[in-house]
Formats: sequence, structure tokens, C-alpha cells
Amino acid sequence: MRTMLAVTVLALLTGLPAGAGAGEPTLPNLGTARAGHKGSKGLGLGIGGPTSLTFKYFAAGDLALDVALDLGHFHSGLGIHADALWHPFLLAQEPGFSLPVYVGVGLAIASWHDNAVYWNGRRLVSYGSTGADLGLRVPFGIAFWLRKLPLEFYLEFGPDIWLVDLNAGLFATLGFRFYF
Repeated sequence: MRTMLAVTVLALLTGLPAGAGAGEPTLPNLGTARAGHKGSKGLGLGIGGPTSLTFKYFAAGDLALDVALDLGHFHSGLGIHADALWHPFLLAQEPGFSLPVYVGVGLAIASWHDNAVYWNGRRLVSYGSTGADLGLRVPFGIAFWLRKLPLEFYLEFGPDIWLVDLNAGLFATLGFRFYF
């Protein structure tokens, strides 16, 4: 298990298919994994940071565009993000499912409005802030594609860098998409 994890991390960092050493078999390619999937467009929901209504479109082979409406950005805001995703290899391919790994780069725009009430020692004080930010995202993920049903379950995580507030963080989302 540790060896497979180490090979997968190394493959993600170098962009090489896992197992592509001397005389070792390579992992199955994405084209054969998507063969059982009907449709190149997927609609779904992601839960986490941020919670999102998501749309994914496979433009060509292993390249996809993921666009999402983000709810609850910075506690009470809305946002949108768009990522270009590359699916370099599959961790596994069985008759009933495939496990592709993906990496990408994208942009995010978020706005928020926070209201807070606090006690300053003498009375209750109301405070509100409103703002917007532009950010860069680098998503890493693993998907679980069902072969007989047009469903994808995914776990996505990665860093985001916010340019206006000069802030950085991590995001993680667990979700699903229905393909048509």
C-alpha cells in the first residue's frame, strides 16, 4: 500500500504514468475508462470548502473544464471558479469502475458580506464587512467512475491563493456528478 501511494505521488509530481519503469506495465489510459460513460457533460454537487454546484465538460480526451457556483465562500458569500483539469492516468480500472487521478489550474472569484455582533466591555457593537477577491486554484483529485451508471464521485483538494487580500489557504471537496 505504501509503495502504491509513493508511486502515485511521484507520478503526480512528474506527470509520468505510474508503473512506467523498465519493463513494467503502465496503468490503463483514460480513453478506455470513459468508454462506458455516456456523455461528456456532468452536473453535480460538491460538499466542503466551498460547497458548490458544479458542471464538468470533457473537451478532448483527458482534458476537462470544471465550472462551479460556490456557496458560502468566506462564511457568507458567493463565488465562481473555473478549472482546467488534466487526467494523466488511472489508478485502477475494473469491469464496474475506474479510478482516474487529475490535476488542474484555475481561477476563482468570491464575494462576501459578514455581520458580527460582539461585546466591547460596555455594550453590544455591530460590525459588518463586504468584499471581493480574485484567486488562483490548483486542484488535485481522484474520481470514482461507475461503468454502468453515468455517475462520478470525487475527492478534490489543493491550495488557493487570494490575490487582493494576499491570503492563501487549502480547499477540500467531496462530491458527485451525473453525466449526460
